[in-house]
Amino acid sequence: MPRLLPWLLRQAKRQSPNLAALLPACRDIRSARNELRWIEQHVHETTRRVSHSSRRVRELCQSRGRGVPLQYVLGSQPFGHLDIKCRPGVLIPRPETEAYTCHLVDLIKKGQIPGLNPARGEREVNIVDFCTGTGCIPLLLFASLQRWATRLNVLGVDIADAALRLANDNVHHNEELGNLSVNQLQKLQISRVDVLNDADLEALAAMRWDVIVSNPPYVSQRVWDYGHGQLGYSVRKYEPKLALVPGQGIAVPDGWQHQDVFYARLLDIAAMLRPKAMLLELGDEAQAMSLQPPAPGYGVETLLWDVEVARGRFETLNGTIQEVYAQVLRLNPHFKLPEDPPVARGLNRKRSTVRCGNWPLTSKDRIQEGINYLRRLNGAPRNGPGPSNCGRVSCSYNAAIWWCNDNTVPKTLDSWNWIADSAQHILNTCAPGANMVSGQNFESGNWNTIVRRDSC
Repeated sequence: MPRLLPWLLRQAKRQSPNLAALLPACRDIRSARNELRWIEQHVHETTRRVSHSSRRVRELCQSRGRGVPLQYVLGSQPFGHLDIKCRPGVLIPRPETEAYTCHLVDLIKKGQIPGLNPARGEREVNIVDFCTGTGCIPLLLFASLQRWATRLNVLGVDIADAALRLANDNVHHNEELGNLSVNQLQKLQISRVDVLNDADLEALAAMRWDVIVSNPPYVSQRVWDYGHGQLGYSVRKYEPKLALVPGQGIAVPDGWQHQDVFYARLLDIAAMLRPKAMLLELGDEAQAMSLQPPAPGYGVETLLWDVEVARGRFETLNGTIQEVYAQVLRLNPHFKLPEDPPVARGLNRKRSTVRCGNWPLTSKDRIQEGINYLRRLNGAPRNGPGPSNCGRVSCSYNAAIWWCNDNTVPKTLDSWNWIADSAQHILNTCAPGANMVSGQNFESGNWNTIVRRDSC
């Protein structure tokens, strides 16, 4: 974060010491004024003795200036028409979460969820929210649907004690404010459930659930360590890692990356509970694309790589070639790729069928870079059973190479050169004199590669 300009600090100090205290977090005078007004209002409403108010405002401004999230300083966050209490140790509700929760309410009311289109006389909806945190999602769903639904059952579940206490407090708090009213036909509950424990889910499986919602931990350890994207210093210092990063002790299913482990589990839960709809929050477009098949009718798998990270030492890694290379360097900082990639093996092109186009075009040069990467890494690729099971082999600068297995059993190749050759054939066939390319190459071994634009 860039340093504050000295003249900006001087200007803030001339107006108010509290304004200057807020400036390191707010970064500009206008934002600092807004936060100072909110803090003064909060202190006025919560401090009994007027003589203590000035000191309390000063303390809260100093805390905020050190980077403590404003929601923790004020103790609450608006969420729809609700007031959600916030405390350290529980993730703060985000505007994006509020937006998709309201969108879900609209879909339910308009009858736009397949299989959930109740008649006007009897409207029954059953919703479960996994990893509920503050309880903001189930509370807003319940409060927004209670006048519409005849029977309503909304359940928020979590494993963290701090989250369960706060979610229950938020239920009582919003009942007192008149934002929601629980009765025998309209139930809102907060319960302890470990989504990774089969025994905890048995009771849920005996009930009917129309909609599953979840904002699970989905941040990778690397993003947490280095603060990429919107995961800045304040989030990593003050908000709970447990709510953002899957624990290191959680077993990762074959074909999945560690940061996506909760999505794998939630899909298993959906197969068990059989809801009519499921809404999951993801970190960003790149993560969404990594979980999305490259084409309709295809599934997604995170590929496994048996890689020689040192002479005679092989490790099983996962992800794209770029992600695997980063993992290799962590295991062996002295690892170096060969300077010159091996020559193409020369597949039997008479048994290969290329279809050009039909996909978003991407940079031919970037795909070539990915192909060269593949040729330089020694190891064997593995893909799960198909048919139509795909994994992203390479993705950089929005240029992706996918490898798809159409066999009903797992597929292993003896070298990544096979995939590199297959992708190279797409480039040579579909873009001999062009800068942009997309296409799919069907190989004789009942597998294929796709070259296309993706988000990465």
